[in-house]
Amino acid sequence: MIPKKTEPRNPTSAGITGYKAAHLFCIVSALAIGISAISPIPVDAGGEIGLAARPLAIGDRYFYINDNTPLESPLSSNGNVAQPLYPWILRICSFAAMALGQDTQSMIWNALIITAAWAASFGTLISLQKMTLLAFNRRAAGRATLIYATCPYTYYYILSGGLTAFVLFTYSAYCLAIVNTVLVIRRGDVVSNKLWFNQISIGILMSLLRPSGLPIALAMQSGIVIVCLLRRITLQKRTDILLRSVSKINLVAALVILGTTCLACIIAIAPSATYVKNASRAYDVEYGTHMGIERAHLRELIKNDQSSSEVATRIRGLVVLGTWKVTDGFFGINDIRSAYASSAQSPHTLGTLIRGLTGILFMLPVFYMAIGGLACNINRVIESGLWIPLIATATNMAYSLMGFSISRYYIMVWTPMICLAGLMWCNLGNNSDPKCADTF
Repeated sequence: MIPKKTEPRNPTSAGITGYKAAHLFCIVSALAIGISAISPIPVDAGGEIGLAARPLAIGDRYFYINDNTPLESPLSSNGNVAQPLYPWILRICSFAAMALGQDTQSMIWNALIITAAWAASFGTLISLQKMTLLAFNRRAAGRATLIYATCPYTYYYILSGGLTAFVLFTYSAYCLAIVNTVLVIRRGDVVSNKLWFNQISIGILMSLLRPSGLPIALAMQSGIVIVCLLRRITLQKRTDILLRSVSKINLVAALVILGTTCLACIIAIAPSATYVKNASRAYDVEYGTHMGIERAHLRELIKNDQSSSEVATRIRGLVVLGTWKVTDGFFGINDIRSAYASSAQSPHTLGTLIRGLTGILFMLPVFYMAIGGLACNINRVIESGLWIPLIATATNMAYSLMGFSISRYYIMVWTPMICLAGLMWCNLGNNSDPKCADTF
């Protein structure tokens, strides 16, 4: 049995820092939305975000909504079909706007989708706060939420009303359900039907939002089965029949949920198969530069090396390929990459520079703090079950090494990283406090 913590277990009692983060989030988001109603905010890929944008740059807009017939399914692009949930959210906003005599490029329509994105982002804040409190302590929870509330991308994705805010919310809620389930299993209690229902329903929602929800759901549920199996093994030599029966119930339920998740993934994989196939081939067509070198030129060099008859030359080509993909993937998720646009395109200069500045001053420090938090608190990460969402995040990010790597793919699933960054911040600021620092 795990000894109960002496700290408050109520997720709403995350301390004054947590409340400050929530207040800061509400104030900054209100200011950002108010300013965007006066003047739209340009973005580096072209287009505008905010209430006054015409049209709102939600990201791949043509892929999710047909402005001419907004209540119908969007047209497919190169055989790709969007997962159904986000287009349905856009259709509901379109129906409400049209009922008021407005179209999909009006301020009313923008306000509806931005409000929905704000609600999803606030839900992410709450889920992050509760998850970090359950996994670690209230100080870490407060600081993790403060990191989220001060992140520029939190407000960028609110003002764009894009898919990212909704995926991040469902993923954060999923992480919360997983951590809560692990703690219940480790206490030797029966996992409630509500927790099992939360896992399967949120996993299905993620799959309906984005194809990456499929491997994430499988990784999450597989992790729960592993925890149940380990718990079952540790109880084999004990005579406590009640604990052993509880472990068996949890294991059977976990296997049923995993099987159901696998079935849902098999059913959902068909419409997203083309998307996954095309995404894996992004390496062959991406433009722009990497560290000042044209990507097309890099591909040509690698192709020539790998077609050589000399072993050393072919090995050099593989080394160049591996180094390129690792560095390009790392730079991409932390937003310090070079442009992906071709030389013929001209992205918004100010937006591009601001994106790079955000990567250097915010994304990269948070990433390194999260790695430090993992390294310094590995036992707590394992005990809390946070290792399961971390593996799911790594699973989701693996395809960034194959091709197109941009920060929003990372931001969609970065809740566990913020959690660890908050814990590391807690360690650094409270080395003498046993509630915030481990003994190594």
